[in-house]
Order: sequence, then structure tokens, then C-alpha cells
Amino acid sequence: MKKEFISIKGYKKLKRKLYRLENVESPKVIKDITVAREQGDLSENAEYTSAKERQRFLEREISKIKMKLANLEIIDKDEMDQDKVRFGAKLTLEDLAREKIVKYKIVGEDETGTGEEYRKISYKTPIAKALLGKKLDEIAKVNVPAGTIKYKIKDINY
Repeated sequence: MKKEFISIKGYKKLKRKLYRLENVESPKVIKDITVAREQGDLSENAEYTSAKERQRFLEREISKIKMKLANLEIIDKDEMDQDKVRFGAKLTLEDLAREKIVKYKIVGEDETGTGEEYRKISYKTPIAKALLGKKLDEIAKVNVPAGTIKYKIKDINY
């Protein structure tokens, strides 16, 4: 399996989620199963069926997270060349066609979403791929279904 990249912050968040699933959620479901089992006939026991479904879901989630953690490579932004766009970069870009400023942070797949100031995009996205390795004031061309977007790199922060 190919290694995936993640920040130390994203890695810690994933570890906390695994801990919560294993040490809080799973024991609660086991208790719910025990209580439901004590109610008698399991074939018509909705609480038992529901608890068993939750248990299967938790087991799949735990397994998925463990496999993901085993295949992650933590990227420390402090050890990288900070003159270029790399994993973890916070970027201020100018969309040249729209004359609009956009801000992105390049992160791992489990860390994407909207942040306070920067939109968090996966390093696997076409935008991130076009930006990686570029320097300040360089232009990155991103091919999208509607055509090509040109971004000028105005600022790189880590």
C-alpha cells in the first residue's frame, strides 16, 4: 500500500479518534449489548440488533483507522525547504482571470475542509499538484473541466 502524508496535528487527531472509539464508544456498545441481551428473545429485540450494528460499524472504523495509521508518513514542515510550496504550506494566491485573492493550505486527505482563514486542500488535488514545488511570484496553471486557472503565488507560509 502506498504511503499517505499527514501533518503531526492531523496524526494526533486521528490517534485521539482511535482512542475514543476503542476506549469510550466500544465499551459503551458492549454494555448496551449486554443490557439488551438480558431483555430476553433476541430475534425480536430492536435494542440488541441496533447495538450489534453499532458494534460492527465501530469495528470497521477502528480497523480502517489502524490501517490508515500504519500507512501514514508524518510530514514535519520545519524540516522542509520553505522557499517552495510543499506539504503544509499556507498560500495566498491571486486568481489571475478573476483578479481575486484565494487562500489555501495544503494538507493530508484526512485534514481537508474549511479553516478560519485558509481552505484546506489535499496534496492530491489538481490545484495542490500544480502548486507543489513552485516559488513566490511563480504562476501555477491548474487544468479544470471548465478550462485552465492561473494562480500567481503571492505568499508562502508554514
